[in-house]
Amino acid sequence: MTVHSSRTGRLGVARSIGIALLCWAVLVVLQWFGVFSTTDLRLLDLRFRIRGEREASDAIALIEVDDETIRKYGQWPLSRDVYALLLAALGDAGVRAVGVDLVFVDPDTDNRSSDLLLAAVTDRSRNVCHAVSFLSEPASQSSRRSSALSLELLSAHSVDAAGVAVASAGSALLPYGELLEATHALGHIAVAVDRDGGVRRLPLLVHYQREVYPSLGLALASLAQGDGALPTIRPGASGIVLEWSDGRMLEVPVDDEGATAIDFAGDRRAFHNSYSLLAVLGWVSEGRGDLLQRAFSGQIVLVGSTAMAEAATDAGATPFSIATPLVYVHANAVDAILSGRFLRSPSSGVFFATLAALSGLLGWLFVSLRFRAAVAAMGIVLAAIAGTVYALFVLWRIDVPPSMPLLLPVVVYIAVETYRSVFMERRAQEREKELGIARQVQEKLFPAELPTAEGWEFAGVCHPAREVGGDYYDLMELDRDRVAVALGDVSGKGLGPSILMSNVHAMIRSCLRRPGTDPVDIVVELNDHLCSSTSPGMFITLFIGVLDLRTGEFRYVNGGHNPGLLVGAGQTGPVSLETGGMIVGAMPGASFKQGCITLDPGITLALFSDGVTEAFDDKDEMFGDERLIDVLLSSSGLGAVGALDRVVDAVARFRGRREASDDLSVVVVYRQAEAPQSDCRLSNIGGMVR
Repeated sequence: MTVHSSRTGRLGVARSIGIALLCWAVLVVLQWFGVFSTTDLRLLDLRFRIRGEREASDAIALIEVDDETIRKYGQWPLSRDVYALLLAALGDAGVRAVGVDLVFVDPDTDNRSSDLLLAAVTDRSRNVCHAVSFLSEPASQSSRRSSALSLELLSAHSVDAAGVAVASAGSALLPYGELLEATHALGHIAVAVDRDGGVRRLPLLVHYQREVYPSLGLALASLAQGDGALPTIRPGASGIVLEWSDGRMLEVPVDDEGATAIDFAGDRRAFHNSYSLLAVLGWVSEGRGDLLQRAFSGQIVLVGSTAMAEAATDAGATPFSIATPLVYVHANAVDAILSGRFLRSPSSGVFFATLAALSGLLGWLFVSLRFRAAVAAMGIVLAAIAGTVYALFVLWRIDVPPSMPLLLPVVVYIAVETYRSVFMERRAQEREKELGIARQVQEKLFPAELPTAEGWEFAGVCHPAREVGGDYYDLMELDRDRVAVALGDVSGKGLGPSILMSNVHAMIRSCLRRPGTDPVDIVVELNDHLCSSTSPGMFITLFIGVLDLRTGEFRYVNGGHNPGLLVGAGQTGPVSLETGGMIVGAMPGASFKQGCITLDPGITLALFSDGVTEAFDDKDEMFGDERLIDVLLSSSGLGAVGALDRVVDAVARFRGRREASDDLSVVVVYRQAEAPQSDCRLSNIGGMVR
């Protein structure tokens, strides 16, 4: 590799890496402004669904106010004495804690006794947690405003969360007065709604009226701890740290909105201990305390509506369903608090820095590989990223936003390939310009006018396989009685061999002009020159000879080239001219021999390159020496031009539509059988035919 090409390669890699980092920067801006947020949320749901629903904690039991229950009682909402009866029965069954995912807002003016009964049962049951609904709209815009007494009663259920980032509420829907005064635990049922309308997070803490209040799930899990006391709350490395009086600690991630992402167990199928309220009340009316104890003793019970047809209840899209009763969200929150299963997001710094390093690697990789390999590499990288994102989610509950990592390889590949196409097109134009100049120079090296002599005909042609070739031929009149004939093939194809061919042409012509120089002297000198001035692997096969026009004597050296062929009248068969030695330029100090033969009248001498005998047809069959000999024998008496045309046409017909893989060069010398009757001198035009 030359210094120039090495520098060009390094420059191309550096530019590709720069382009890749620019792609990264653009994607960072798009990520920062939330362009990929909806897609990231949908891909999170996809990961949940691929993982499938898992079994939630056996300590959680659900009592569902389902469609069948509402049809049985014939009204919605159900009378509050129904819930009073349920809470009393659950207390007798020995539940650990009960959470009611229903907000009993207004007093029941038609049945005040049911309000008082529910409040009385709640007052007696210290492990019952009721719900409060916080709204984002300010109190000034809300149709309901809390009284000072209600706010005072509410504040008794607040927690100390100084220095912690929490969500804020503008207004609240509180339980009716007697129930609010009677309840020993209160938790909010607010959820965080993502921009696509889905529910994947909820705030464990909400700030309202200068106080901070726990969620229903957090309050319920605290009741289940034993003494029912809420945990102390302090800031943590990635969110908040909860610490209960029994020494249990839990670090919970919190995002910028004060919400926590839940590792959802699932919806209905994840909670095996689920019962219809109608069935539970049936056990109560039948006095089946044994069934109640078997189902709920020691359990954390969550009561909520799952009706979807008979009543309009709170429902939202979750990772497993487009319409899920939100009681399952709170059940998942309890499960997450008990097991510590929350989703965490990588820090922005680590996330973006990792992708920056990946983009640089991709820039280097894509520019270093060929097209198919680069496409395969992109596919492998995409699969690796998808696998890594999924593994982090399943094994360590880390939610890596996948849109940008998955887009990065595609965008970088397109950008690098576009750059490479533009760069290669510009390089191709520059190369075409260079090849055009080289082609013009090379065309001038072939003899434009061939020697003319009485009784002799000369013809030569070269068809390069590419823009410029590595074949060389020459027919040079040394003096009135001698003509030099040469044909060579430089190793390789393209611009480099053509330059070496030009060097060989100049040196041979220079040597031929020296008086008394034999072909063997020229070959020896050329061999030493090439060995000392070219890189290993650069060599030439060469056939060179000097013809005496008076006697027909032909002194030649075959330096590893295809043997010249003599065919014509008076010969029993073709004569192969093989005397010489090895290829020229391969070994310093190599020795060569010189052959000598006489060209009698009617004899044709043909020199040719590999492009003739090693031409292939569509069936991968080679033209070969035998076909060439047959063509030359059939051309006997046609002269030099006729024989040359026959050979070129025969090779072209044999090859058909297949592209030539090597340069085709032919030189023909023909000694006429009879002397011409006039003094007219023939002039055959040769050169490089394109």
